[in-house]
Amino acid sequence: MKFFFIAILIFASLGSCTQAPKHPQANLLNKNAPAIVTEQQILKYSDSIDANLSTLEKQNSLIFNKDEESLYIEKYSMNGVPVVYKSYTEHDGLNSSARVYYFNNDSLILVKESNKSIKQNGDLFVEQRTYLRNNIAFKKEVRSASAHSSLENKQYQTLKQTATDKDDFPAMISTFNDALNGSDKFDLVFDNLISSADEKYILLKSKLPNGYTAGIVVRENDSFIDSLINDPLLFKSKKLDLKWEIKDKEAVYVPVAAKATSASGLNR
Repeated sequence: MKFFFIAILIFASLGSCTQAPKHPQANLLNKNAPAIVTEQQILKYSDSIDANLSTLEKQNSLIFNKDEESLYIEKYSMNGVPVVYKSYTEHDGLNSSARVYYFNNDSLILVKESNKSIKQNGDLFVEQRTYLRNNIAFKKEVRSASAHSSLENKQYQTLKQTATDKDDFPAMISTFNDALNGSDKFDLVFDNLISSADEKYILLKSKLPNGYTAGIVVRENDSFIDSLINDPLLFKSKKLDLKWEIKDKEAVYVPVAAKATSASGLNR
């Protein structure tokens, strides 16, 4: 049930330039600061965000699965304003991707992407940076290597953009918000509860045919989990009102207070 992010192993390089906070947190979204428009300014800004990431408000999605693909989203905000989105995807266990979307004053200004592909003739690591101005990409650059450790020694090469080379970033961010909020195609309902030797798993499924699924590991029982075990049909295909957190690359159930009743597990 664990979602093994190969992408996380290669993700560190996206923020490898960061050593220590360069700017106080309050200055990151200072609208009175000079406009961030050049490549150098954008990279400096992203380094500043990376250095202060632990001070920002964080929101996680569940780990969603569909066919052979897994998807996980993180969102970092300051005073309720989104500053960074991170997406992690894995396909067939052979291809993984980690992307970081940086915002300044509600505008997307940079997307860093790190990909790993497992091929018969050897692995391939690719890093790409897309610079944006007024939410429109004005430059893309890429570097690649057969080993992740070799990427740092590679120079980025500018990619030639064509008229058809357009990324629908607003649609991507909308999808990320749906995943974070559990809405639209990420609106999941209870399907089953299964047990292994040491753990139990709450299995969720989409209301849509052939949609996303997700699993939440249960390491500690409470009255709600007891109700799921004793009368799962009561909750079948219902939206559950439960809490969870991401630990060790999987969603873990957070038990409710002892005084809460089993009925509180239904979203009514």
